[in-house]
Amino acid sequence: MSYLRNSCYLPYCIEVEEVHSNRYGKRGYKRAPRKEPTREEIAEANERRRIKKLYRIIATNFDFGDYHAVLTYRKDERPTPEQAKKILRTLLQNLRKAYQKRGEPLHYIIVTEYERAAIHHHLIINEIGDTIKILKKLWPYGGTHFTPIYEAGEVKELAAYLIKETQKSFRKKDNPNKLAYSCSRNLKKPVVKTKVIKANTWRKEPVPPAGYMIRRGDIVTGINALGYPYRYYTMVRITAGKGEGWIKPRKYAPESRGVPPD
Repeated sequence: MSYLRNSCYLPYCIEVEEVHSNRYGKRGYKRAPRKEPTREEIAEANERRRIKKLYRIIATNFDFGDYHAVLTYRKDERPTPEQAKKILRTLLQNLRKAYQKRGEPLHYIIVTEYERAAIHHHLIINEIGDTIKILKKLWPYGGTHFTPIYEAGEVKELAAYLIKETQKSFRKKDNPNKLAYSCSRNLKKPVVKTKVIKANTWRKEPVPPAGYMIRRGDIVTGINALGYPYRYYTMVRITAGKGEGWIKPRKYAPESRGVPPD
């Protein structure tokens, strides 16, 4: 029989989820009883999906040197969410003009929070040499605080923080972004490929392709809501310093076939 392997190709890693299903199940396999999730479990699952989606977008389009900026307002000049919407529209228009003047595209993700704290914005933006100077000039409303994006695509914590920041306000009609976050249209979508693996079951230990390693402690297994087993792991591009605790690639591994070249 067969199972499904969903692989998401990011600049520094490949995220893999392997799962049996009704269509591609293991013959003779008796699945565990199906469990009806509670409202809390559904909400948590939806939040995890939003975090994963945002994390993958950030990892695909931004890297070390780009910025996570926090834009605040002076205490006595804080706008309403509707006013903030107009301010953001003007800011993004002026940023595009400034980037175009320098012959560079503008890439951004923006989040607005105003439910649990004074209204402010989180802006992830590509750095073009004088981005800090440009943004400070175009933001006369209050403070600008900049933090470089982590290198090697390690931005899961940032994605989780941004999603949790807006978990109470992103559905409100007056939210300036309308969604949990807004993105520029020129961002690349993460590449996700699904492959049917012809095997009775998956290997006891996944084998990474050449150039990648897997940390054993990061391999997650379990039973999904439909009662079928699943396995999730991340294959990280090899860099200096990785040794003990990692599954190293074999000289030849069938799993390496179909991996996009660097």
